[in-house]
Amino acid sequence: MHLMRTVGERIGDYELKGLLGVGATAEVWCARHMASGRLDALKFLRAEDAESRQRFMAEVRLLGALHHPGVVRLFAHGEADATPWFAMELLEPLPEVAQEREVRRWALQLCDAAGELHRHGVLHRDIKRSNVMLRGGHAVLVDFGIAKPLSPKAAQALMTLPYPTLAGAAHGVGTPGRSAPEQFEGAAPSAAMDVYAIGMLVRDLLPEWQRFPLWRRVMAKVLVGDPALRCPTPEALARLIVRGGIRPWVVG
Repeated sequence: MHLMRTVGERIGDYELKGLLGVGATAEVWCARHMASGRLDALKFLRAEDAESRQRFMAEVRLLGALHHPGVVRLFAHGEADATPWFAMELLEPLPEVAQEREVRRWALQLCDAAGELHRHGVLHRDIKRSNVMLRGGHAVLVDFGIAKPLSPKAAQALMTLPYPTLAGAAHGVGTPGRSAPEQFEGAAPSAAMDVYAIGMLVRDLLPEWQRFPLWRRVMAKVLVGDPALRCPTPEALARLIVRGGIRPWVVG
């Protein structure tokens, strides 16, 4: 594995302290903000193709427009040797498994964050364990690299992306086994995609979810292959959880 950066390297107002992770198109480093001493996370684009660069810059633009406790905070961005980067808050990873009360709280927080994202006209499309972190016990969405604008207006206002490129068919985008099945079938994008992913994350964090009547009732309306039969929005999912999975959701 060839890393683009090195420990001790200075990037803008930051000094790189250690590698946090490497993905197909980016690498993330822990870095110290030299003026304040604060430790942040710096994400660098690794891929050289035009579409990856476009998506990376769209993520910067989107994070700059969102201000919500359930969305990672953007601090700065720039370029180093023609490589784009951005600085965001350094958060804690989710545990492998958790207590039911914690999972319930995190699920409600993620519903709130996803709902805010949808109100801005964007789907996350990849809500999973590695893309959700904790800020003092609060669940936070990270990695908006394959976020999808739902309209030309949202694409222009938030992400400066060509609408047909990133808001056409959803075919093949997401994480198999964690993202909604219709994302791999060319289905029209909908809020129900992120609802399904939140349900899968609950299942991962709470392996014995079937022991809990609440989650048996909720999952019966969330982990549904047909999006037309699935709980339709994060707000509806939150109401379902709060009401014990018994009452039907209200649309609109």
